[in-house]
Amino acid sequence: MPEIIVYLLEGRSIESKRELVKDITAAVVKTIGAPAEAVTVSLVETPKQRKAKAVCSLAICRAAEAGTVIRPAGHLNHFAEPTGAQNRVLNLS
Repeated sequence: MPEIIVYLLEGRSIESKRELVKDITAAVVKTIGAPAEAVTVSLVETPKQRKAKAVCSLAICRAAEAGTVIRPAGHLNHFAEPTGAQNRVLNLS
C-alpha cells in the first residue's frame, strides 16, 4: 500500500488539493500498478511563518527579494553563504 506525503504551504483551495491527490494517485497507479483504493496521499500544510530555506523564513525571504527588509549577507535565492556569514545583515533599502 503506497503512502505519499506531500508537504506544502497552507492557503490552497480544497479543489486544488483534491486535484493534486487525484493526480498523485493516478501517477502511482500508472507507475507501480497499485490499485487506486490502496494509495494514501497525506497533505501536510504549514504556515509560511513556520517554513524556512537556509537561514530565513519564506515570508522574510520573499520580502527581502523585494528589497524591503534586511537579510543575511550573501543571501541569494534563499541560500546563505556557507562561510558562517549568516549572522551579519545587509540593509537592502
